[in-house]
Amino acid sequence: MNNNNLKKEVLIVGSNSALIRDSLNLFLKKGYNVVGISKRNKKLSFYKNKNYYHYNFDLIKNFNRIQGLCKKISNKHKNISIIIYAQGGSLGINKIFTKFSNWQKLWKLNFACTLIFNNFFIKKFIKKKYGRILYFTSVAANFKFGSPVYSSSKVCIQDYVKKMGNNFSNKNIFVNSINTSIVSDFGNNWNKFEIKSKKNRIIKLLSENLSTQKFGRSSYFTEMIDLLCSKRNKFITGANINMDGGFLR
Repeated sequence: MNNNNLKKEVLIVGSNSALIRDSLNLFLKKGYNVVGISKRNKKLSFYKNKNYYHYNFDLIKNFNRIQGLCKKISNKHKNISIIIYAQGGSLGINKIFTKFSNWQKLWKLNFACTLIFNNFFIKKFIKKKYGRILYFTSVAANFKFGSPVYSSSKVCIQDYVKKMGNNFSNKNIFVNSINTSIVSDFGNNWNKFEIKSKKNRIIKLLSENLSTQKFGRSSYFTEMIDLLCSKRNKFITGANINMDGGFLR
């Protein structure tokens, strides 16, 4: 069967992320097959959709098996042309001085695992002369304070996006990132903070950190994701786009 006749497919690494859920549902509504990878299979609405295919996979514990996962996914889903990375986090590793294995852990989770996926799928994108890769990353990479263990892995992403976007744009493969800050949605840690905290504490947090003085929501990113990952995007590549509510630091 000609690949052009197959249903369009998107791979989302970190499909349980609050950042991506509105967009994930949008892809499903548009008729895409969505291939989701996450550590846990949470009971969310999109799991009931017949066009959603979920792979439970711990990216850190199974780091050496990611190549095999790519082959497994590719054999079943032959028309993946979009990859979105919404996985990652600090895992509570916030100390400046920490053991080397913690540096490795966050580097693998936030950045290195994506290299394996990209090295596998970009070769297929080149043959198709089409591909879209989008990272979600963090303003922590540009923040002067905080944990270098976490932010260093995010800096890697930003530089990688610039280089990869320019290296493959002539093959119609565009690589971009969206840098976020305080996003509260669907039970993530900021959402728990919002629910449990007193109003004056929330106001203080937002006024000190975001010029918009409001939490980000997953729905705020949907239109940008839709644009960057579609054929309508003909000129944006290698871009680290701030969608951070006017982060002040």
